[in-house]
Amino acid sequence: MAIFNKDNKLVGKAKDAVSRAKVVSEEKLADLILKAVNKQKCVNDILHQRGSDYRINSIDVEVGLPPR
Repeated sequence: MAIFNKDNKLVGKAKDAVSRAKVVSEEKLADLILKAVNKQKCVNDILHQRGSDYRINSIDVEVGLPPR
């Protein structure tokens, strides 16, 4: 019987994780991406002004459980 209780708890945790993943709306995710791209452009402009050869080439956006 204890095994079934553990299984039920794990299923409950999995359902909670899936419902938390839906917390990030499409609008919030789009805003996050726009802000990240704007930040990349600003930093690259500053690096260029300072004569640096370095640039930010890409940004990775992850939605993880739990959020980082």
